[in-house]
Amino acid sequence: MQRGSRGFTLIEITIAIIILATSMTVLIALQSASISRTLRDRNEQQAMLIARSLMSSFESGVSPLELQDREVPVIELFEELRILDSATDVEKIRYNDFTARLVVDYWDTSALTGLGIELSAEALKRVELSIFWGPNPNDSFNILAFVPNDEGTAVEEGVDEEEL
Repeated sequence: MQRGSRGFTLIEITIAIIILATSMTVLIALQSASISRTLRDRNEQQAMLIARSLMSSFESGVSPLELQDREVPVIELFEELRILDSATDVEKIRYNDFTARLVVDYWDTSALTGLGIELSAEALKRVELSIFWGPNPNDSFNILAFVPNDEGTAVEEGVDEEEL
């Protein structure tokens, strides 16, 4: 008399559990990577908004743009420039994880002489702004801009400001 097979053997169950465990490990790893990318993108977007707020403050002339090279917490720079005067404490908390490095110096305008444009040596300021949010050097957003110097060192030798 033959016995019919009515169930799963121990080997079959073990193989099924191993396949299920491997699949779950892969799915969890993918989810973790997705969350990491989402957080990095959110921080990068926030850093971009911070940098844009600072640059618009400098470009509009609301905040003076003095020669400097410093690294400070973003919240401190915002308070110094009075950008967050009307912000609530909750809005200020989201800036605590960000640090700003601001480098402002005069841009060498001698390269423009070959183009027939004569500017004083202090006509333009080079503004380099970096916003950092993590230990990784790639966790940063950088802006390089050139701003006219509004300290009376404008254009020399009859070059129209509109030509610039």
